[in-house]
Amino acid sequence: MPRDNKGRLADDAPAPPGACAPPLHAVAPYTSYLLCLAMRQADAHIADALAPYDLRLPHLCVLRLLATGPHAQTTLGHTLHLNRMMIMRLVTAMEDAGLVHRTPTPHNRHAYVVTLTPAGQALLLQAEAVVGRAEEAFFAPLAPDEYLQFRALLARLLEAHACVEPPRAERADRAPVPDGC
Repeated sequence: MPRDNKGRLADDAPAPPGACAPPLHAVAPYTSYLLCLAMRQADAHIADALAPYDLRLPHLCVLRLLATGPHAQTTLGHTLHLNRMMIMRLVTAMEDAGLVHRTPTPHNRHAYVVTLTPAGQALLLQAEAVVGRAEEAFFAPLAPDEYLQFRALLARLLEAHACVEPPRAERADRAPVPDGC
């Protein structure tokens, strides 16, 4: 296979300046792929907004869940579709940062209950405001009623498939589902 002047396979080489990418409508029949592309762009937009707080969206989701009260670490993992190792690493990093507190359950020393600390609560309030503005900017091309309809349709799809576990969510050898697009 031909290689470019940097040793990359020719197919991996960046397009020359002025070259046009294939039209997006070429993959438009695949709604799931368009959804993945939109998710990647939204994720990047939110990641940029959360970077000053040294957070990623999964951190924020854990903080949001814990704002409703203490939860078992395994429950957090199941709710966010993260495997045991991923939720353990996430909660450990958050505990090290002082955002959450983890205590063993009295009936099982291998199970933990996670609670939000005052520092975690304060950071949640700040980060939610920033994410709210970032989402507003990302979804600005949609009219308010279109945005609400989009959210309602996504919620309906997720509810309809709630009993189906994402196939890669529990596989430790794979990235979490959002990165799998």
